[in-house]
Amino acid sequence: MAHHFDVSLKMLFQRSDGIVAQDVFGGPVVEWLNVELPEIRNPRVDMLARDAARRLHHLELESTNNLATPRRIAEYHLALHRTLNEEVEMNVLYVGREPLRMRGEFRTRSLDFRFRLIDVSALDGGPLIESEDIGDNMLALLTHADREAVLRRVEMQLGLLPPGLRGESARLFVILSGLRDMEETVARRVHMIDLMENKVLGPAILKGEASMLLNQMEARFGTLPDWVHLKMAGAKEEQLFAWGRRLLLAETLESVFN
Repeated sequence: MAHHFDVSLKMLFQRSDGIVAQDVFGGPVVEWLNVELPEIRNPRVDMLARDAARRLHHLELESTNNLATPRRIAEYHLALHRTLNEEVEMNVLYVGREPLRMRGEFRTRSLDFRFRLIDVSALDGGPLIESEDIGDNMLALLTHADREAVLRRVEMQLGLLPPGLRGESARLFVILSGLRDMEETVARRVHMIDLMENKVLGPAILKGEASMLLNQMEARFGTLPDWVHLKMAGAKEEQLFAWGRRLLLAETLESVFN
């Protein structure tokens, strides 16, 4: 899937202990695993977690109807079993705008492999809006729930977060809203909280936004050179937002800042 959405959704799930996260990962996650699979074209799985009962759960994120996905999930399953010698529950979360056309199976004349395929737009958005977990609240925007209700809930939840985490979470929500072509609307709404004028909270929020943007750039381009950290150190809110939007389509680190 598009890399910027991929990174953002991973960050959301790693911080969330809500309805969707617990459903996918079998309860609270006690350990995240970083596993590379030999002899696989895309060797790094999206997310692999161990629940409290020590069971393994894999989650692959898809924003398009990639008809090759079922075969890739079957390959991942066999490679994970070979690498870890454990059973792994395989899940795919589809977050795209188009109606889901993929099937949760890969079948040939000699193989019948099935996995769990979750269409996020088909989830009941009501409980996600009411959840105390902001990750659930954000994911509700990808369902058919009332969008104004989602925005109000996320705004309220953002106001309850510590200053540094508030800016990070707001930027994450803006990026995820791109999956429904709502970046501009969401960006306006989350900035209406208008905490940047607060002389105490403003610098802390800027620091959090810069930290998240650095994390996203590092996840995409690897270890960042010193000049990037120097640029980020003195950046204003408008610059951070502009760089964050460029990062969505940037093919090189330099193009984020040019």
